Amino acid sequence: MTLDVRAREGPLPEYTHLAFTLAPTDFETMRRRIEASGAVARQENTSEGASHYFLDPDGHKLEIHVSDLAARMLAARRNPWPGFTVLDDSV
Repeated sequence: MTLDVRAREGPLPEYTHLAFTLAPTDFETMRRRIEASGAVARQENTSEGASHYFLDPDGHKLEIHVSDLAARMLAARRNPWPGFTVLDDSV
């Protein structure tokens, strides 16, 4: 293990995060395991499908969800949030 003394103290301010798709049957079990680990929840879910947003111990933003990109983009087009912009109609 290497300690980087220059590492940041918290998550970066932008929305960027890694998302992992789970089968619907696995979502609640994984969400409970993440919560039991002490991971910090970082926001409430307002997107299409079940999601849990959290931070890993190094402050990386992560998400588990039950959905796919096409379903999320369709939901966002139907009910866009402030600042949402479609850059590519192929998704």
